[in-house]
This record gives sequence, structure tokens and C-alpha cells, in this order.
Amino acid sequence: MKKIVFALLIIAAWGYYQQPGNTKTGIAVYSELRLKLLSTSSSREVELVAIVKRDTSENCEVAKTWFKKTILHCTKDTDCEVVKNTCAYDIPKQYMKMFREEPARTTYLKAANPAINREAVLLFWGLNDEEASKFCSTIYGKIKNREILAKCI
Repeated sequence: MKKIVFALLIIAAWGYYQQPGNTKTGIAVYSELRLKLLSTSSSREVELVAIVKRDTSENCEVAKTWFKKTILHCTKDTDCEVVKNTCAYDIPKQYMKMFREEPARTTYLKAANPAINREAVLLFWGLNDEEASKFCSTIYGKIKNREILAKCI
């Protein structure tokens, strides 16, 4: 669980603390990051999903590059694998529903930083209900005193 929380904190930093670019297109761009985490204590696979809604494609590309450089050790570790690190104008409907704060099959964290016009959805596929709620509460506790509006759904 410590590795999961560490990975998520890095994702949160990636999503929220990148400086906004100068060119705003008015068209949302979504950066999607997926990490596969393999538990050494069980044969279970868990996938971390972080989707960040941004206001410019430049911001998305900068964040994508930053992630590759900063989290490169993940690809060298047999316990962690980068599955996806992309920028796109569209995302699957299930994640769009999460941005609207609709219930999902798992507990997830919905966060927003109005100061830099950024929203994010963070979740883990492969956790049971109790683990997903604990993950969300832990992350919420780490960011609640910042300029980020967040809630577990």
C-alpha cells in the first residue's frame, strides 16, 4: 500500500503543480496516466488511473514529458509498469461521468484546482471496496489543506 500511496502522490504533483501555459484554447485536453502495480505479496494486479483535465495541449505535453523523466524508475522496477501516458481530447464515457461526480464501480478521488483551471480523477482498478475507500481517504487527507478542492465519490 505504501508503494501505491507514493505513486499517487507523484501523480497528484504531476497533475496539479505544473505551471499553466500562456496559450489557452478553450478546448479541454486530458492527460491519462496508467500504472500497473504488481503486488509482491499476492498475484493480484492493480492499475492506477490518473486523468487530468487541462486547458491547453502544451500543458499536457509538458506534464507527459515530465512524468517520463521523473518516474522512469517505474519502468525498470518489476513491480511497476507504465501502461499508458497520453494526451487526448476525448476520454472514455466512464471517466467523463467521474468528472461530473457520478457514482462508479469503485471509489475515486475527484479533485480540482480552480487557480490553474485543472481537474483530476484518481482511482485504482483491482482494489476491493474497503481498499478503494482507504486509498481515497488517504489521498484526500494529504491534499485537503491545499488550494485543491477534493472529495471521495
